[in-house]
Amino acid sequence: MQKGLDQQKGGSQRRDRMIQELPTAKAVDKQVADMAQELASLKQQLRSLLPNRYNQTTSSNQQEYTRSNDRPSTPLYESAICYYCLRESHTTYRCPELAKDESQGLVTRRGRDYFLPNGNQIPWNPTRPIRSVVAAASADPKILEAADKIAAARQESFSVP
Repeated sequence: MQKGLDQQKGGSQRRDRMIQELPTAKAVDKQVADMAQELASLKQQLRSLLPNRYNQTTSSNQQEYTRSNDRPSTPLYESAICYYCLRESHTTYRCPELAKDESQGLVTRRGRDYFLPNGNQIPWNPTRPIRSVVAAASADPKILEAADKIAAARQESFSVP
């Protein structure tokens, strides 16, 4: 049993061999000095690669962060489209044509829906302006008569205190 344990541990011969292979103090000191020298050279290389920005004047930092005067290739935002007249200069709620037609009683707006003076809802089609439907319907004398009644009722409601 003792022989089995000695073989597992490696015996005294293995221990003696490990002691002989231990490096001497001079060899260890030489390795430490070499590593310190390599570390110093790596630090020097790192300093040469990265510029020192701490001691520079602020004018160079400002130049680094200034924008060029190049215009963007695409617009920064999409222009608003009016669905009443299909122009891009304004939105539907600021459309002067819609305001004029509403004041004449040719069209009424309830939420997102538009109605003719006879009460018919104008179907929404994004390819055609709502104003074209109003203009086509305003050629009918019955629609014009209903529009006049609506306009008169609005004027009375605004004029009566």
